[in-house]
Amino acid sequence: MKKVKLSLIIFFVLCSFFILSACKSSDNSSGSADIIIKYESNTLLNKYDIEIYLNGRNLGSIRQGESKTFPATLISGTNRLRTSRVDNVNNSFEIEFDNVGDGKYSFTSNARMGGLEIKFNSGPREGLYTVLFVIGGLGFTFVIVYFSIKLGKKTDVRIKREEKVTSLISASKIYSITEIAFHSHLSNDEVVDIINDRIQIANQLPNDKKCEEYEKYRFLRNAQIDKINNKIILDEGAMKITSKLDNVTNAINKIFRGTDPEVPKEKVVTCDYCGGKNTSTSESINKCNQCGAPL
Repeated sequence: MKKVKLSLIIFFVLCSFFILSACKSSDNSSGSADIIIKYESNTLLNKYDIEIYLNGRNLGSIRQGESKTFPATLISGTNRLRTSRVDNVNNSFEIEFDNVGDGKYSFTSNARMGGLEIKFNSGPREGLYTVLFVIGGLGFTFVIVYFSIKLGKKTDVRIKREEKVTSLISASKIYSITEIAFHSHLSNDEVVDIINDRIQIANQLPNDKKCEEYEKYRFLRNAQIDKINNKIILDEGAMKITSKLDNVTNAINKIFRGTDPEVPKEKVVTCDYCGGKNTSTSESINKCNQCGAPL
């Protein structure tokens, strides 16, 4: 349990670190960055190389169909990226993007009939958001699974304890709330709540309804909690019905299991002559086992 709690703390600390990193002001000072340009390929027309400019500085050229990374230095605030046809500077396209920190900035360029185009794909913050989303999703899933398992175990324990309470009343004939609480490892108030809940179920079931709930809780019909003596008082009518049903059940089980042989009863006879005690399981004893005198 301690290891799980420590893991959760580490997870939330890491998330907080990433979120604080992501929430840094966009007013960054100049820093290094990788400008990634993907120059889409054409099949027939508009096939030419282009040059890449960042804030007026030539980063280099790229062929159509290539994807190339250019090391660059960003200025704080807004930066300008321009693509220009190598043999025709009039065919160019420029976009602006914000400096959100050191990292990779991805762009896609196309050569169209109307001229060059370039679009911004992602920057460092977008990549960080993706990482945070994945980490957050995994963390959320872990938390849900962990608490589901924990809740399931608690539910199983609760059900077993509730069944223990009814079993102590019906099978063990224990009616003291305190004693029931002791054997079921519950508090007195918890035992009272469980019993009241089962009494309510028993009272709502029709008399002729044969179901699992009826078989389990029929003996609790019209039962009451004696708060003065701290015990449960069962209704005699419900107990008689329960006793009859139990007798029927035992008779049916006896038919299927077969009749159990009766255990012979011992008979003790005292000899009038010697006073000896003669024990026998037979119906009649003819003579004393000690002196041989007739009995």
